[in-house]
Amino acid sequence: MKKLLLLIAIIGSFYKGNSQLTAEEEKYLSDQILKRVNSLRKSKKIAPLEKHIELDSAAKFHSNYMCEKNKLTHHQLERKFVTPKHRIEKYSNDFKGFGENVLKSRSIKPPFTKRKLSLLANLMFKSWKKSEGHYKNMISREFSHSGFGFAYYKKTKQMYATHTFGKKSTRIPNQLSENSFGIGSSYDDCQEMLNYSNILASFGNRISIEGDEIIFRYHNLEYFKKIFKDDNDGLAVDLVKNEQFACSKSNTLDDSPIYDGILLKPIYKEEIIRGNKALSSFRLKVSLGKVPPTFNATEFSANLILINNGNRCDYRVPITIPHSQYSLIPIEPELFVPNTQLKTEGTSFVKEIYFDFGSSKTTSNRIISDTINQNNIESIDIKSYTSVDGSYANNKYLFTKRASFIKNYLLKKYGRIQNKIKIESKENWELFDFQLELYGFSNQLDKTKSNKRRFANTKLKSLFKYQFGQQRKSKAIIYEKGTWNVSDKNHATYNLIDALLHENSNLANAALIGLYNQKNAGYILEQDFILDRLIHKKELVQNTAALIIKNIQFYQTDLIIYYINYWLKRANELSKNAKKNLLNLYTITTRQLLMFWDVDNERLAKVLHPEKVKTLFEEMEQAEKNNTLYLNYHMAIIEYFSQINDYQKISTSFDYISNYFKKQSLKIEDDIKLALFFNQWSSFNLTLELLAKPYLNDQLNEDALFIYAQTLMVSNGYSKEYLRDTVVEEALKKNKTRWCEWIKKDFQNLRYPFIKNAYCNYCK
Repeated sequence: MKKLLLLIAIIGSFYKGNSQLTAEEEKYLSDQILKRVNSLRKSKKIAPLEKHIELDSAAKFHSNYMCEKNKLTHHQLERKFVTPKHRIEKYSNDFKGFGENVLKSRSIKPPFTKRKLSLLANLMFKSWKKSEGHYKNMISREFSHSGFGFAYYKKTKQMYATHTFGKKSTRIPNQLSENSFGIGSSYDDCQEMLNYSNILASFGNRISIEGDEIIFRYHNLEYFKKIFKDDNDGLAVDLVKNEQFACSKSNTLDDSPIYDGILLKPIYKEEIIRGNKALSSFRLKVSLGKVPPTFNATEFSANLILINNGNRCDYRVPITIPHSQYSLIPIEPELFVPNTQLKTEGTSFVKEIYFDFGSSKTTSNRIISDTINQNNIESIDIKSYTSVDGSYANNKYLFTKRASFIKNYLLKKYGRIQNKIKIESKENWELFDFQLELYGFSNQLDKTKSNKRRFANTKLKSLFKYQFGQQRKSKAIIYEKGTWNVSDKNHATYNLIDALLHENSNLANAALIGLYNQKNAGYILEQDFILDRLIHKKELVQNTAALIIKNIQFYQTDLIIYYINYWLKRANELSKNAKKNLLNLYTITTRQLLMFWDVDNERLAKVLHPEKVKTLFEEMEQAEKNNTLYLNYHMAIIEYFSQINDYQKISTSFDYISNYFKKQSLKIEDDIKLALFFNQWSSFNLTLELLAKPYLNDQLNEDALFIYAQTLMVSNGYSKEYLRDTVVEEALKKNKTRWCEWIKKDFQNLRYPFIKNAYCNYCK
């Protein structure tokens, strides 16, 4: 209740007539007070209060009560009239918001002339204005109407006064339902759902408007099922326009106990689960409806109503929360520089002719060729393949016949090259193993060929049609010899081709160094010939991984994933620096693969499980003090465990990352990055704890102060309201333009009277 304030002025007279105000005198006194109150509101750009006869009646009723008891109070003893709300509802049901100011004057004697009443009105106005609680009522945008009532106590010659405030009930037009689609307003069954209040806190921010579709996303489908476990549990969208918070009047929120704006048809648990469009089996992404065509608002917000057992249980609005992840710390790859000079002659060109054989076909009508200089042909490799499905006997017949077809094609086209041809014909098990790993069937890799063939002929028969077609692609690789200059832009490329053909590891590593030092030259690694001879060479892993890291944007993700997974499983064969480069590549690629909120299961399966490489990263951390590679590992795998909702593992990585950066924090900018990281993972309490001390010591810069203020808005349970208001006010003082833009975007902060007053005074 507001503080009670006695009127300090004394107005004397010796008139002995009627001691109660006449209706005319009471109207004059109330008009004089209202005139002053509305003048104050106008100065603050607040809409004036309108007089309301039923509020007058409630005010008169309470002034008479105080006079009868000779006691200044906001309460009455009779239960049905105990509060201002009860007393106003005695006379009217048109009001949603309620307020009341009361006072008792010092001695004042009749007659009540206009001059005397004007002085009395002025003193009453000033008395209420000096009281913080009464003053808030007078300038509140939440009230639209008011009434006055007075009673004169003869014994002490004092005037009791009551000023009532009301907010008219609002009905938002164009509702889609007359009965809120049957949603009830009972909260009796809500407690079980509200036990998950820490999870529900961010539900308002899970909605996005995509076209005219309203999409709800939640990262943990199983948690959702635990909270919304019954058929009558669900969600509904409430569309609220920014014009409902106009500065010129009190907030016009619908008087319904269910919604504030336009309520859309609710969607219940079974329909939500059935309509899940998430790519990941761990996620929930569902449409909650469409924005009605008649809803012609330029700015609006989609709020979320949580329904428990058919009743409204909670109401969530979206709130801007600044957040971001830490970027991986750049780590320069380790290079192996052999004592070998690059050559200027040798095998310089590799040309490939592709033959596309249909299933069970031994001739190809689709041949993709390149321009070949017959005089420069050094040698030719024929690679004749079949897919691994079917039987070995049939496949042997096919790859043998296909090799003959390719050989005859080459002899006919290029003449006497018989002695330059080398044939490799087989089932394409290498590509099949690559595909198994790539598409999430790595559990099949260690099985025998007969078991894998059985798997291909059954489980993969319909799934792998495209993949089997890729396995059947056969080719002829034609090597051309030549000479070139050191200044040739392909100098390193020619050396790499020659080195791989002749299995010269030192020359290959020197060529890889040359490519590393050459801008945008790494893309040549994706040529089939180079891949065939490079990807499984352990002596080349260190420099190959370094080259991929530098030019990672040029390569297909599938290829990189295969390369990483292949060698991390054979890490014991590699040098320390080769392992370091490979682990560096793992963190970069894993982070890139998982940077999206909704990652499909196939994509997730491509990531080598973090537990399988954890030991390697820990060994590297022990070998190198202050190892940022291990930090990058945690910054990558926290995204992996987030995708599968392994909260224990998330917590482990979260603690490692936050502790690392806490130790590194030297200035407020470091704290800002850490606060944004905390907010990214919805650890708002950690952000507030981090910034509280520098706030109290006046050490927050503008960015930090705004992060603190905006985080407080979503964490009311953490702080007292006065602290939130104080921090928000300081943010306003720090940068008015930025503050106004924030509140304009998050216009539902205008639900708070303090923020609305500040916004309407300073931003409009």
